Amino acid sequence: MSRYRNILVPTDYSKSAQRAFAHARDLAAAFKARLRVVHVVAPFEPAYFDHVGAKGKAGGRGEAEAKETARLEAHLRKLLGRSRVRATAELGWGNPAEIVLRLAGEGPCDLVVIGARGGNPWESLILGSVAERVVRHSPAPVLIVGTEPAKRTRARAKLPPGR
Repeated sequence: MSRYRNILVPTDYSKSAQRAFAHARDLAAAFKARLRVVHVVAPFEPAYFDHVGAKGKAGGRGEAEAKETARLEAHLRKLLGRSRVRATAELGWGNPAEIVLRLAGEGPCDLVVIGARGGNPWESLILGSVAERVVRHSPAPVLIVGTEPAKRTRARAKLPPGR
């Protein structure tokens, strides 16, 4: 049986990413593993333009990074809740798939847990599915967490009267 010690979990704050995080948190608790939660600010996000556009401005780039880091850390605290899982938050700038693959390759990374669908449809149209690219090129095993299962409904059989 595999022993996971370091689990990489990309997030774009979408519901799909939150479901992936929940699976990763449960695996981390079971294996006493550490989570590396990464959010990549993609070129389509306003924060990316603030970050890139602030290169020449004193403190401008740092402001964009500080704001995004605070957002990610708050999101991580919310998702961890009372869990005792050890987790760190990391921030990247650029193409999400490339950054996730780089982090998985640099290690330590025993497993990547990623949501099947991201929150930005434009990014998928232009860059392709991040999950698809990660699965194809990751040096570590990848667990894709799908959409939420449909609610079960109970079909009630109608019995003829008197039975």
